[in-house]
Amino acid sequence: MKLAEREVRIIDQIESFVGRESRAFYNEAGDILIESKYGLRQFRIDLLRTYPHDNPHSHIIEYEGFKNKKIEAENIRVFPKGLKKE
Repeated sequence: MKLAEREVRIIDQIESFVGRESRAFYNEAGDILIESKYGLRQFRIDLLRTYPHDNPHSHIIEYEGFKNKKIEAENIRVFPKGLKKE
């Protein structure tokens, strides 16, 4: 199966954000999460548990590391084209 140009571009953009040494796993809700090597950047796709929103969406999250913890610095929600943020 050959990926379309659009899918390749999306994969490249995610990889550029989280890095080549990222890891992908499922969170406790069963949604996909891709995290950078040191956990300071994440890309999450909320398909199964979209609460508090009604529609599936993604998150682009950056953290700042402080000693033994990380604090969320930015959390951008991305909704599919044509779907309302509810």
